[in-house]
Amino acid sequence: NTVGRPPGGISGKILSSEERELGPFEKGEIVVSGSTVMLRYKNQPRETQKCLNEGRFHTGDLGYLDNDGFLFLTGRLKDIINVGGRKLSAKEVVVALQNLEEVDEAYVIGIPDELSGESPIAFVKLKRPITVDLIRKNLATLIESYKMPKDILIVNDIPRSETGKVFRSQLEQLLEERC
Repeated sequence: NTVGRPPGGISGKILSSEERELGPFEKGEIVVSGSTVMLRYKNQPRETQKCLNEGRFHTGDLGYLDNDGFLFLTGRLKDIINVGGRKLSAKEVVVALQNLEEVDEAYVIGIPDELSGESPIAFVKLKRPITVDLIRKNLATLIESYKMPKDILIVNDIPRSETGKVFRSQLEQLLEERC
């Protein structure tokens, strides 16, 4: 499941949130540098400042390197939900939901929460009917309680682009309409 080694001319590292370089099999943000890495976003200084630091491009992807320098992707930094100081990967909840036999597809986002900082919200497309209460009961056997979505919305479809990217903004709009 590796994506391979960085191509020639590109140096890849895994950094902690404190910008410390991590060793083999330690998960963190993938950061790259080299002559073919972009210099800036055109006419977008704020976006450039967010992702470029000392000539290193912060990809926003999470992963790790093995002992031989092969890169493994594990998720996206913006898909990390901070629940009461605990870091939760939205992907982990998605995988647990999709392990339920009634669930066809799922997507999880974090929303602001006054008590815990953020809370996960799940959007679920079903293969066959099941209640939200039963989804919660079954999900509770697969994940820790702090990872349990604050709300689970049953949807007809997870909106995606032609390339398969989820239209997160459309899901957020569904959530706003529901509240």
